[in-house]
Amino acid sequence: MTEPLSPSAEPLGERRIVDAALAVARRDGLDQVTMRGLARHFGVTTMAIHYHVPTREALLSLVVERVLGQVEAPPDGPWEDRLRAVHRRLSAAVSDCPGVADYLVDITRTRHGTRLADLATGILLDAGFDERTTVLAQATTQAYWVGYLKLAAGFQRRGGPPARHQTADDPQIYPALDRVALARSALDAETYLEFALDVIIAGFRGRRSAPGR
Repeated sequence: MTEPLSPSAEPLGERRIVDAALAVARRDGLDQVTMRGLARHFGVTTMAIHYHVPTREALLSLVVERVLGQVEAPPDGPWEDRLRAVHRRLSAAVSDCPGVADYLVDITRTRHGTRLADLATGILLDAGFDERTTVLAQATTQAYWVGYLKLAAGFQRRGGPPARHQTADDPQIYPALDRVALARSALDAETYLEFALDVIIAGFRGRRSAPGR
C-alpha cells in the first residue's frame, strides 16, 4: 500500500484517490481512510491529496457515492419483488465496505443515496400507498437498511453470530438466550435479511390504500 507514484503512471486525480480510499475501506473499514495514509500510498504530500479532494469528509462521501452507485434499479414486476431486489442489491454493494451503512442514516447526503431513497419511495407509491404512508414506509425501509448492514458487518468481523451471550459467566443467568443459542449459531446474515424482508413486506401489505401494480 506504500508503492510510490511512478513518472509513467496516470496522473494523480480524484478518481485514483477514491479508488485507493475504497480499497482501504473494503479492507479495514471506512473509518480507517485518512488523507495522510493516502498520501503515503501515492508517495506525495498530504497537500497533494487535498488539492484534488478538499477534505476527508468529502473523500468519504465520494467513496460512499461510488459504493451506492453500484446499486441498480430492479426490473419491472410486483412491488414486493422490486423492494426485495433493492434490499439485496444494496446489501451486496455495501456488505464488503464496513462503515458505509452509517451514511444511510442520512441517505440524501450523496447523489446516489438520494437516488436510492427516490427509488424505494417510487416502489411504495406504485404499490398503492398514500403519500403519508409512503413516507413512513420508506423511513422504515431505510432504518432497516442501516440496522441490517451493521448486523452483517458484525457477522463478518466475528465470523458469524455469537452462540450464546458472551458476558454470562453462567449460561443460566440468561436462560432464554441459552435456549436459542444453537438455533442462533446456525443462522447467517442472509437468513436474517430474508426473514426481515418477509416481515416488512407483510406489514406493508396491510397498509396499502389501493391495489398494487
